[in-house]
Amino acid sequence: YVPKAKKGTSYDDINFAFYDASLPLHAEAVRTIRTSMSLMAMGSELSTIEVTSSNPNEGKTTTSMNIAFAYATMEKVLIIDADLRKSSLGMRFGLPTYQPGLANVLSGTDSLHNSIVKEVKPNVDVMPAGAVPLNPQELLTSRHFAELLTELKTQYGKIIIDTPPVHAVSDALIITSLCDATVLVVKAGHTRSEAVKMTLAKLNQARSKVFGVVLNQFNTKDAQRYQGDYGYYQAYGADYAIKQPAGAKSIDEAIALVALAAEQGVSRMVATPHIHLGIYDNNLQSINAAYHLLCDALAFTNIDIQLRAAAEVRVSPEIMLFIEQQQLPFLGRYQQKDVLLLELPSSHIPPGTDKLISWLLAKNVLPMIAHPERNRELQSHPERITPFVRAGCLFQLTAASLIGDMGEAPKQLSEYFIKQKLYSIIGSDCHSLNRRPPKLLQAQHAVTALTDQEYAFALTTSMPGSISNVLFAESCD
Repeated sequence: YVPKAKKGTSYDDINFAFYDASLPLHAEAVRTIRTSMSLMAMGSELSTIEVTSSNPNEGKTTTSMNIAFAYATMEKVLIIDADLRKSSLGMRFGLPTYQPGLANVLSGTDSLHNSIVKEVKPNVDVMPAGAVPLNPQELLTSRHFAELLTELKTQYGKIIIDTPPVHAVSDALIITSLCDATVLVVKAGHTRSEAVKMTLAKLNQARSKVFGVVLNQFNTKDAQRYQGDYGYYQAYGADYAIKQPAGAKSIDEAIALVALAAEQGVSRMVATPHIHLGIYDNNLQSINAAYHLLCDALAFTNIDIQLRAAAEVRVSPEIMLFIEQQQLPFLGRYQQKDVLLLELPSSHIPPGTDKLISWLLAKNVLPMIAHPERNRELQSHPERITPFVRAGCLFQLTAASLIGDMGEAPKQLSEYFIKQKLYSIIGSDCHSLNRRPPKLLQAQHAVTALTDQEYAFALTTSMPGSISNVLFAESCD
């Protein structure tokens, strides 16, 4: 979904919300849509994406723009305004009404070069609708349009096509056969369910590859009043305290956290800062730099603890690129595979995550799913963890979840998973001195009470030791 903008937000602010630092939840929602689509398309082509709606004024053009902005962080993107009857894309980018565009190229009245406006945003080009034609459907059904898309695919990683509403005209149904994916935009609290069902039926009849529905202008505050299946529809990134750093705010606080862990009997510690693009833009280099800074500071203390660095990596299509470039720090090795601490969104399991898991395993990378008990979809449907179990994934429990610091739902689910002996290790949740100090010892006692001392020892000592041995066998320099 895309969250509803605050009352009084300007038209331009909504169109370009992805770039607005004051609206991080909007950008995160759009990135999540991009992630789901990319993962669903793994193993098949995803060059052309059609964005449509059932009726006018549901937000399809704004959604087209923001999906394009999200993909532009990874590759070159072109947005095409194929709504030749009621175009608005050019106007939203401040282009003059006489700017040539799609209709000009298809009718042969102007060149392709003149009909594309370059770099309207970083890595984003735009092809507006151009001169309003008398015969829009004839232009879109002509062989020239298919040939144009074929040519453009050689120049752009993604082509986002904004099409007319399905119920208004049949143009979207014509274009859909030329696209690798179709996204249907539905305005929350506005579009009737019967209209959505009819639209999906028409798209399916036209052999459309419908990847999903984007619920636009979704009021997350209202949704939090619901229970059951709707319980996990909360703001993306809500558990991140986006406005504040997730970890220690200073070297002194970091040292104090390490000291607290040592007091609880911890002899080895692997720091796992977040890699979550757009929220926590860490990378291998920045993590290593911070790690060495902390090691240098610890050298002047008498804290008896060994320290190494890895990362907790949010599910995203960039993971594949990072793996190929050897730019991700691993938690260690297990069963002759590199172990990657992989984080799901707090709200749901992105469609296509199973394909990413399969891809990682094929690359000899074993995913360890971080704190599954905090995922609201799993809280409502615990059985949906089964595909991850069958794939052979490992699972990490957050200590604070088990002792109730994260709320009742994570506590209950963690207890349920513990009784099934699902978890592989316990993470100490060593984030901050006041809000989230390390509580590994308390979690160990809780596991012992729920199961037995042997399993508690495995989660806190033997299994983490086995996985991380490869890290501690290497020099910390």
